[in-house]
Amino acid sequence: MIYIDMDGTIDDFRAWVATKTDDLSGPSIEATIVKYYQECYKDPPLIERNRHLLTDFEDFRILSAIPSTKTLLKYCKAEDLDVIMSTLRENKLAYMERLGVHRSNVIITNGSKEKKLYAKKGEVLYDDYKKNIDEWISFGGTGVLVE
Repeated sequence: MIYIDMDGTIDDFRAWVATKTDDLSGPSIEATIVKYYQECYKDPPLIERNRHLLTDFEDFRILSAIPSTKTLLKYCKAEDLDVIMSTLRENKLAYMERLGVHRSNVIITNGSKEKKLYAKKGEVLYDDYKKNIDEWISFGGTGVLVE
């Protein structure tokens, strides 16, 4: 099975964030990331750089994480969290459907650390984050770093 990371691989996270803030390393970046998750998938992002990955493979799954509860609580009220989490999930699923990917092919995890649960011999991950690739490989899978 081929697993393709969503954020930063088939959509252009940094380009979207750059339209919202000039400082990609400052304290406002976390608030911008939350805003990204809340708004980005309502309409397709700026550029799907590696969209070809969706047509290169017949049998694939999209792996995508939602922000941690800890991150969301910095910017959202606790009582709103359930609605926000379900909205984020729905936005991602709807976005992938617009790209032609059926919902059953989208796996949404609670954070990047859960990706390793799918790693085993014969499973391949395409991801833009080297730490995810290294962890995937350490669990027996094959990792391909997408730049």
